Amino acid sequence: MDVKFQELIKSIRQSDSASFKTLFELLTKSLHYFVFVKVRNSETAKDIVQDTFIRIWETRHQLNEDLSLKSYAYKIADNLVLNHLRHNKVISNFHQNLEVEPLNEDTPHTLLEKSEFHESFLHAIEQLPTQTRIVFLMSRTENLSYNEIAERLGISIKTVESHIGKALKLLRIQLISLH
Repeated sequence: MDVKFQELIKSIRQSDSASFKTLFELLTKSLHYFVFVKVRNSETAKDIVQDTFIRIWETRHQLNEDLSLKSYAYKIADNLVLNHLRHNKVISNFHQNLEVEPLNEDTPHTLLEKSEFHESFLHAIEQLPTQTRIVFLMSRTENLSYNEIAERLGISIKTVESHIGKALKLLRIQLISLH
């Protein structure tokens, strides 16, 4: 292991912001490229790289001096990319599933009401907390069981149930407030 990175780990574990800044400067460009290749969007790549460093800082007290800090950063970034791509897939599937052909008996007025409700519903879903939204959409658009969602996201079934309950409650509140 590189002595430079071992010293950085020691200093970062002690909340030394200058060492953290050094780590940031050493890895930012290569991490950005790594993430950009996967997400194909510079702004998204920047956000994921920033989130990677936030996670490193938040877990700094748990860093192991025998750890490859560079590999650890790349692993965090890779996991964040996977979460981002999963989230985008769920959103895309949800939007595709909502495309419904209008019935012939619909009047312009009812079509307008449905369209307004549909937009309000999508907006309400977008307002959900990120993890709650992901769990809700996996349940409703991919028709996954709570157990399947828990396995895919690496969370407990109780956590999935909690997110679904929270989503339904928040959506109900938002949609009721429209009337």
